[in-house]
Amino acid sequence: MDLIISAPPTVTLTALADACENDPFYPLTGGSPVGGTYTGPGITGGVFDPAIAGVGTHNVTYFFTDGNGCSGQSSGSITVHPTPSVS
Repeated sequence: MDLIISAPPTVTLTALADACENDPFYPLTGGSPVGGTYTGPGITGGVFDPAIAGVGTHNVTYFFTDGNGCSGQSSGSITVHPTPSVS
């Protein structure tokens, strides 16, 4: 039996846009290959909610596992700005 060693997948995450604290939640995109999972504050099921994450800069990690069971990850960040005070 031959042993097959697979290289881990190349995983990337494009730059993520900043958000305002009162912005509506939105699905995250930019992870490649498609089909991975996003993790970080305010992220549930691939959807980012700035209100839950809160003001500040938050790390986001994209994980991907290929059909051979090999995995990789890439990280980025989202900055959530406070809601401006209007009077």
